[in-house]
Amino acid sequence: MDGASNLAELPLINTGQTGMAGEHFVTGELLRRGWLAAMINGNSPLLDILASKGDRTIQIQVKTRSEGAKGDTSLPQAKFSSRIFYIVVDFVGRGADYYVIPGGMLDRFYYRSPCGIRGRIPYNRLDSFKDRWDFLEADVHETANG
Repeated sequence: MDGASNLAELPLINTGQTGMAGEHFVTGELLRRGWLAAMINGNSPLLDILASKGDRTIQIQVKTRSEGAKGDTSLPQAKFSSRIFYIVVDFVGRGADYYVIPGGMLDRFYYRSPCGIRGRIPYNRLDSFKDRWDFLEADVHETANG
């Protein structure tokens, strides 16, 4: 395949590979934006990436959607925290769209199932978070309340 190939032409991969690809994409984007970023690689159930810039250190959970995915993004309630950032990666065409959501803001519309186990990030609520990398620079409590 040449460099101009479309992601849609690539073979289907399993959800673990899709998730790992999303984590690499986010780590690369953070580095490009001047953050020091390190992937946790499965050693933490809540975090995928630790990133720092100056004296600020943040924790990130990445959720990845394959191209053509329908519906909401799954996020088990045990993995939800209002104190970390969530970045939803939506693979489209030859690249990805990024939705950067402070946990405090996600808490306002995160769906918790009555059983107390399942949860999800409603896809139809993500538009206002597209490419909001500036949220990473602000105090999560500030953005959650303002």
